[in-house]
Amino acid sequence: MHQIRNRGPQRPFTPRAAVPAPLLKLVDVAAILNVSKITVRRRVADSSLPHVRIKGRLYFKLEDIKRFIETQRVDVAI
Repeated sequence: MHQIRNRGPQRPFTPRAAVPAPLLKLVDVAAILNVSKITVRRRVADSSLPHVRIKGRLYFKLEDIKRFIETQRVDVAI
């Protein structure tokens, strides 16, 4: 039988930094917005769609996409 060794006093649990939400790829954003990948690239080029470039590839935060959708909203008076 194996004995469990006493490892001494345990340190209290300290939470680590929150894990960031995963980044969306260009194709994901195009699907969310129901537009082509070219349209997403145009919005990136005209700086209207926030993005991150990692090793030449485009990535997007879901919060930024939601904010972009809200800014594109048009209120119609009836």
